[in-house]
Amino acid sequence: GDGRVVLVDQHAGHERVLFERLMKAWREREVARQALLLPERVEVGAAGAEACTAAREELEWLGWEVEPFG
Repeated sequence: GDGRVVLVDQHAGHERVLFERLMKAWREREVARQALLLPERVEVGAAGAEACTAAREELEWLGWEVEPFG
């Protein structure tokens, strides 16, 4: 070789491997999700409600359940 030495932090290397697996799953839309035991209600106002409605499909893909309330 060229006489160089490469040091690898095992913890950082493992994090990188996990990150790459997560990104691959994200690109292939296979990210595992887990619902909350108790739902969290979020108040977003009229403009936020419209934005949530417009982005409903994307939000649900990210694991959010979108329901109008109130």
